[in-house]
Amino acid sequence: MRKEGVIILNTDFSELIKPIEMAEVVDTTVAGDAFSAGFFYGFIRNTSYEFENLKHNLKIGNFVVGKCIQKLGARNGIPNIDKLILEFF
Repeated sequence: MRKEGVIILNTDFSELIKPIEMAEVVDTTVAGDAFSAGFFYGFIRNTSYEFENLKHNLKIGNFVVGKCIQKLGARNGIPNIDKLILEFF
């Protein structure tokens, strides 16, 4: 995970998943944890190692971390389940 996004690759494909657009970065506390939480939330909802499904989960991770780092504190910007479902499912 970088400001440019996250790269997914396997033996057949590779792709850069860009971060969400945001006004400003306020606090990167727990950014990695927020990204992981979003990714694993998507993975648990659809446990699949197919490239497109993993891409979808990375987009969820990018969304969660993007929202998280726009607010001060470790949990203030993390989107709730309703926002995730509305955005991705």
